Amino acid sequence: MLLAGCGATHKQRLSTSTEPTTALADAYDNAHLDGDWSCSLLRKAVAQLSLSPDAYTPIARMVGQAEGQACDRALARVHRGLTPAQVDALLGRPDDAARCRLYRWMPDADSSTDGARVCFEQGRVSAVQIAMHL
Repeated sequence: MLLAGCGATHKQRLSTSTEPTTALADAYDNAHLDGDWSCSLLRKAVAQLSLSPDAYTPIARMVGQAEGQACDRALARVHRGLTPAQVDALLGRPDDAARCRLYRWMPDADSSTDGARVCFEQGRVSAVQIAMHL
């Protein structure tokens, strides 16, 4: 007897919501993030949590951990030649925007990356500098 899908691993599809409250509701629902949330959305959710009394709860730590993982994956897709809009779609709104944009996130437990500085020339990424939490 063959049980299709039993014990098999599968990739979750990236959740499509643009509202950080959706990811937070997912976390509060069963103390687990069931969706595969984007870096951009999780950065918004963590920013929203930091303004609430829930900022130091296990839920906030879990969402922050997911943020670090999602942003590390998104950062791997940032490369020379992308437009500012393409970078923002991957990483969310920058924390500081000038010729070089600064993006910050909580580091994943398995990574020391906690942000990036992305520089632009003539409307395209010219350099990506990874921020490391030591």
